[in-house]
Amino acid sequence: MTASPKRRFWKAEQNNETVLDYFTKVISVVHGMRRNEENIDDFHMMKKILRSLDLEFDHVVVTIQESKDLDDFIVEELMWSLQAHE
Repeated sequence: MTASPKRRFWKAEQNNETVLDYFTKVISVVHGMRRNEENIDDFHMMKKILRSLDLEFDHVVVTIQESKDLDDFIVEELMWSLQAHE
């Protein structure tokens, strides 16, 4: 049995994947949720991504959370910021 998109979203973690691969996986799951009419906005997707990154990104996550308003951030900006620290 395949897990629902919602379950895959909440269980998603970056497991030594590149930032691009992880974003691709999360965005794919979010699109599946949206097709099932589950309401997930970009803000919550970005919060999930920041919470589930590998430990090597902890300092970057703290910096982003303290200096940026995620409401004004777009998903691509978050990805570019994280890729710069890969």
